[in-house]
Amino acid sequence: MSELPRTPKPAGLTTTNQSQSLSEHPVAVYLAGLSAGSRRTMESALDKVAQLGLGNPNATAWDVPWERLRFQHTTAIRSALQEQYAHTTANRILSALRGVLKAAWKLGLMSAEDYQ
Repeated sequence: MSELPRTPKPAGLTTTNQSQSLSEHPVAVYLAGLSAGSRRTMESALDKVAQLGLGNPNATAWDVPWERLRFQHTTAIRSALQEQYAHTTANRILSALRGVLKAAWKLGLMSAEDYQ
């Protein structure tokens, strides 16, 4: 899989892109809609996606430019998850991926065509 461009982890209340507040960040928006216990679980799942997608074992969900993921990236991530994790774990991680991509689309960061 081709590596995705990296974006820095946000510091404080905004990402390094000062025009994007956390209220406009797909990870923050997705996680805000979950219970406290689910937030930790799903952020960890998104961290695993980041590590696979970026090829960096230290990557976090905040490092990924989610709005730039496309079919080829998600297909490669899905394949890697199926090889590395039990079925239920892979499905949980894929659910988190779908959730953050939906948030990116609803925030207007992805077109409907790219989201599909």
